Amino acid sequence: MELFQLKVFHLVSEYKSFTAASKSVFRSQSATSYQIKLLEDELETKLFKRIGSKRVELTPEGILFKELTRDLYYKSNSIVEQFASARKKYTDSIVNFCSTGLITCLVIPDVIEKTAFLYPNMKIRIHNPPGEKYFNMLRNNETDFCLGYFDSYPADIMYHEFFNSPWYIVTKDNHPLVNKQDFSLEEMLKYPLIMPSMNSIHRNRFDNYIKSKNLSYTVSIETPDTPANSRVFIMAGMGIFIAVSPWLKYNDITGLFIKDISNILEDTYKIGIIYRKNKIFSSSAKIFLKLLAPDFDGFIA
Repeated sequence: MELFQLKVFHLVSEYKSFTAASKSVFRSQSATSYQIKLLEDELETKLFKRIGSKRVELTPEGILFKELTRDLYYKSNSIVEQFASARKKYTDSIVNFCSTGLITCLVIPDVIEKTAFLYPNMKIRIHNPPGEKYFNMLRNNETDFCLGYFDSYPADIMYHEFFNSPWYIVTKDNHPLVNKQDFSLEEMLKYPLIMPSMNSIHRNRFDNYIKSKNLSYTVSIETPDTPANSRVFIMAGMGIFIAVSPWLKYNDITGLFIKDISNILEDTYKIGIIYRKNKIFSSSAKIFLKLLAPDFDGFIA
């Protein structure tokens, strides 16, 4: 027996009508009748008898069942109401975190959409400070957590990876590299690059890898750390754009040459949850983090 069947039974007994009971639970009459049939099959007895064409009354067994389940029915209604009230309080708050434009626009939009659908009262506040400010914001409780990646972390800062992507080059389909089956990193870097601004985590990650190989590159244009402008500059022939997999998902790639360069750029694009050690997360932050990374285990009971 399910709670919904119990609810339908009591409503039909109160209204003495399948039609009225169906309207009260926003179901069709056939759906309501089916729930009662399932209940009667489980109890192996008839609970209602028809009086005329539209009215029903309880059978003796139905009267007995109603008496036995009356308290349970009212308690279940109370629990549902209490849960709805508690859920509103639980989620009627703000999840507050730092992220880059690229991560916000390309990596986590599905999580944001799911959060808004499941918890409409929850508010989301996203900061986009320079990466070097992340640690102090975490220490000062100015943000619940941050999304990004650094090569190293202080002892009081924790990291949990939830996203990993190879790098891709994206350029016009008439670029000289299009006709080459294989090319080296050095050869690729002979051509100008379209890059995010200097203070972005995306840019810092790429720069650190290039420096580790004792290489350098030229930049044709620096763009804000958002995906919207990139295609415009690529189609204008301004150079090679270094992209990650979500960029390919959310952008029109018609007329573009795209190549996975993980064979020459071994370091992948990583994103993780960055948070203060022993951080006690708000209820809204816990909800968001579990939707973002179900395996995240940084919660303190």
